[in-house]
Amino acid sequence: MGHKGLTAHFHSSPNKDNLSDGYCWSIFADMVSGAVAGFLADLAVHPLDTLKARFQFQHGAQVKYHGIINAFVTVVKEEGVRKGLYAGVGAVLVGSIPSNALTFAVYSSTKRALQTRGNSLEQVVLIDLFAGAAGEIAALATYVPCEVIAKRMQTEAIGYSRQYRSVSDAFRVIIHTEGIRGLYTGITSTMLRDIPFTSLQFTFFELLKIATRKWNHREHLSHTETLNLGISAGGLAAALTTPFDVIKTRLQTQQVQQPRYKGILHCMVRISKEEGFRAFFKGMVMRVLWVAPASGITLGIYESLVHRLDKRRGEQSDVEKQLEGIL
Repeated sequence: MGHKGLTAHFHSSPNKDNLSDGYCWSIFADMVSGAVAGFLADLAVHPLDTLKARFQFQHGAQVKYHGIINAFVTVVKEEGVRKGLYAGVGAVLVGSIPSNALTFAVYSSTKRALQTRGNSLEQVVLIDLFAGAAGEIAALATYVPCEVIAKRMQTEAIGYSRQYRSVSDAFRVIIHTEGIRGLYTGITSTMLRDIPFTSLQFTFFELLKIATRKWNHREHLSHTETLNLGISAGGLAAALTTPFDVIKTRLQTQQVQQPRYKGILHCMVRISKEEGFRAFFKGMVMRVLWVAPASGITLGIYESLVHRLDKRRGEQSDVEKQLEGIL
């Protein structure tokens, strides 16, 4: 879910009479747009996430896939599209709606509260880093359990001993055998991956927008430009945070009865010692191929929905003002 939320939208400054109304509308627009955008993006790119998880999970003599094409063909041939490429998608989508809604709402609200027209470039960067971290922290509790379930279902075909029949079965079994803590396995490593990822993604996107506007000598960005900037920002942030993603996947998918890693530090040391530094970037290409388009899709849909909602809100306000004038 390290691909959520890309930009904040800002509304015209409300007067004292409609301040509360406008603030509530802003949060509502952010939550609805973010939830829909994130849901559709996660659904579209889930197969790439599955392949990425398989690459990161395999190690040592357990290597089964030897390339992107080989992995895709093997999974489809042996497991099919629904049970193979879309394994665990139900869990991802359940967590996608509330997590994206929270991320967008908190990020946008934080940014609106801190940003002014006179901000320097350095201030813009710091605000985006902080607002992105705030949005990610707010959403963590809602999507980590879903991601744990998804990752186990995505990798069970190549090593995880438990075979889950469905998302609800996985939830029930994990609660029964591991307790609530089992659903939050690897939450620390998830925080180490997603907080810097989201912060970097927001920052890269804002910097790319500033550069594009300056280069083109115009304020408005087309849908194509927005899509490309989102893809670039998400892809770069994804590549830089791949080591954290590898560690998170290893911790969340290891067997409880015979854990291979005792924690983040032990996982880092063991991977480095047994597999070398390159192992920390396993699945990087797959991660970028997954996150980059998801970021572009999320951004495009989010901004389109926000624009529509704001436009509708503006039209309603105009009608209300006209009625007030008549009455």
